[in-house]
Amino acid sequence: MRKKLLSISNEIDNYTSFIKYQSKGTNLGRLNEYKDGLRKIIDNELTEKQRFCFYQRYYENQSIKEISNILGIADATVYKHIRNAMKTIKSFVAIYGDEYFK
Repeated sequence: MRKKLLSISNEIDNYTSFIKYQSKGTNLGRLNEYKDGLRKIIDNELTEKQRFCFYQRYYENQSIKEISNILGIADATVYKHIRNAMKTIKSFVAIYGDEYFK
């Protein structure tokens, strides 16, 4: 499970200001607080389909094709749900980061 959480953090680093906290040499406790905050955003702010696609892709390491087969939707639609999930995560981190990272 730890490896999967790290891969999610690495993916989100590309889209958020989260990486600036890592570059400042934060301690492990603070890093875990940020991961918990990201989980809160994922659980509370994404739509059901965005959350499902995001979890399947980054927690279960399923391909876009596998997710599209599960949901019975086009690959492009799955990609759109994941892309929109990342945009939502990015915006909530930028605007409300301090609330979620406590």
